[in-house]
Amino acid sequence: MTLESIVGKGNGQDDIEYFLRVLKSYSDDKSPQDFSLSLTTNRWDLLIGMTDSIPWKNLTSLEFETQLHENNDQFVRGYVVSITNVLSSAVNLEKLSLQVVRFSAVESLDPWPIENHQQVLFRLQWAFRKLESLRELRFKGIFIHPSFFVPPPPGVKILKYKCYTTPTWWAGFSKCRFEGVEELVLACKDATRWWDQADYENVRGVHWARGGDGPFDLDGVAFTGLKEFKARLSPSGPSNIFGLVMESNLGLSARSVQEALRNHETECLTRAMESLNKAESWLAQ
Repeated sequence: MTLESIVGKGNGQDDIEYFLRVLKSYSDDKSPQDFSLSLTTNRWDLLIGMTDSIPWKNLTSLEFETQLHENNDQFVRGYVVSITNVLSSAVNLEKLSLQVVRFSAVESLDPWPIENHQQVLFRLQWAFRKLESLRELRFKGIFIHPSFFVPPPPGVKILKYKCYTTPTWWAGFSKCRFEGVEELVLACKDATRWWDQADYENVRGVHWARGGDGPFDLDGVAFTGLKEFKARLSPSGPSNIFGLVMESNLGLSARSVQEALRNHETECLTRAMESLNKAESWLAQ
């Protein structure tokens, strides 16, 4: 079911709410095993405006795309609270996809201080943690903030991060145990304008390859149970990620190992070239 398909038939919000209430009434005495719903929408405003009409306990799949174009504290806080409320209601979700699209390019947006929202962000992370039935989780775009890392609930098997990141995000990533995750996909881009000075100086678990600029190393990774791993990273991301994943996850499939080896060799070659260039520059002085 998609909210867009209902709206596209010329129905107004009252008609949609009536339809959802009928579903809710029908499903009141039914478990998700007897009657389940899958909801896809890019109308986050409609979803939030109809929270009392949606049969949350029967919702097992939620895929939404939302558009953000404001960075002020009030807007961000309201957005975080609304997502927390939805996740706290949809406790039987098995599949969740969160895609955030912005009207403006990421590079044109001014950063905002994530420190102002620690309390509501903690509640949001706890709402994720309580999704005990969740088996597949996907992030795409900028979810709240590029440095905000969300650990998956223990039951998740398939995890995909296709998002903008900062070194702070990677530090959180490296410390996560990813309990139960078997397939991990990374397609991460740098949100360099969102890196503040603390990212260069005070991020534990990150070792800078060039004195606080460009590629960096992670001290290690805490997860050990992956079977499938695929990653596509930007040049200034963690340069030792493939080697660390191979060392810590001995159960990786042959395909994942081969791909990681290719990327690891590329990392080593890039570093060797950087060292050679530095040596040549030093000799030329």
